[in-house]
Amino acid sequence: MLSFILKRIASLIPVCLGVLLIVVGMIHFVPGDPVDIILGDYATLADKDALRHELGLDQTVVQQTARYISHAARGDLGRSLIYQKSVNELIMERLGATMRLAIASLFVALLISLPLGIIAAVNAGKKLDFAAMTFAVSGVAIPTFWLGPLLILLFSVELGWLPVSEMGSWKSFILPSVAMGIPLAAALSRITRNSMLDTLKEDFVRTARAKGCSETRVIMGHTFRNASLPLVT
Repeated sequence: MLSFILKRIASLIPVCLGVLLIVVGMIHFVPGDPVDIILGDYATLADKDALRHELGLDQTVVQQTARYISHAARGDLGRSLIYQKSVNELIMERLGATMRLAIASLFVALLISLPLGIIAAVNAGKKLDFAAMTFAVSGVAIPTFWLGPLLILLFSVELGWLPVSEMGSWKSFILPSVAMGIPLAAALSRITRNSMLDTLKEDFVRTARAKGCSETRVIMGHTFRNASLPLVT
């Protein structure tokens, strides 16, 4: 498991470098000057040159990229030109809510996908399997930016059960976590079903049934425990 994690981390390095090069290229090919946006049209040429030197915009593309990588490696992501704050500070302000929402979305996804995938695998080829896979395909196809407003319109505007935008109580996480969790649940339910179907064909499952184990123990105690590896990785 440790070697798998290290390989995954190592594979992130070329991906991050590739994304960085694409972003840098887009920034330099897009028309306009950040200095003009910050200072406006009435700034003097000296002020523009001073700010351009301060931001490192008077350097070559290679120097700017190397400078950014060097600062990012030390944890310095620069300063936001829009908010006039450190990027690290902006991230920390929103990290708590983002982590809570991510955990809540994952909880919703697992709560839906695990039972759905298990039921679909146990009833493979039957109506329950067809219904579960219909949900899986629909959940992947439904965009979150459409599902979110639909949930708000139904449960907040029409029914008035849940708040729309306040972040104080646990109720404020229900709608966004459901909107983000359903597409993830759809994908995880398909993974669970396929993994369960493969595991149900293994010899140890037939052995457990031959020993007289109950179907519930065979499914949950033997099959699902071994089939859950793809979900973890």
